[in-house]
Amino acid sequence: MVKTQLADEASASRPPAPRGQRAGGPRAPEGITTIGQGVVIEGEVNGGEDLVVDGRVDGTIEVPQHVLTVGPTGRVKADLSAKSVVVLGKVNGSIQASELARIGETGSVEGAIAAPRLVVADGARLQGRVDV
Repeated sequence: MVKTQLADEASASRPPAPRGQRAGGPRAPEGITTIGQGVVIEGEVNGGEDLVVDGRVDGTIEVPQHVLTVGPTGRVKADLSAKSVVVLGKVNGSIQASELARIGETGSVEGAIAAPRLVVADGARLQGRVDV
């Protein structure tokens, strides 16, 4: 099993960027990590900042104090745990949200959802158990 920490450890080994420039070119806004469309992760993903999944993740995703967004191109077969979960792509697995779970109009969820608040947009797909 692969365990991935979403800390920016790679930046610690890079030389500092010239003043007024960011190292490594364009990046997501501070405090947000993105798993891109061409990325496939199998295993455990844990993080300490907001996470956007536009690629594929099979396993588990835990960002307990942050927002987890499965983008329109995201495909997740995992158990998810976050402060808030937003699904715009496809999720097959359980969702545990401590504040809010939201399924957008392009979102699809197959599995159990446990959250104090649930928002399901018109056109969204939900199949499974809901515990609100």
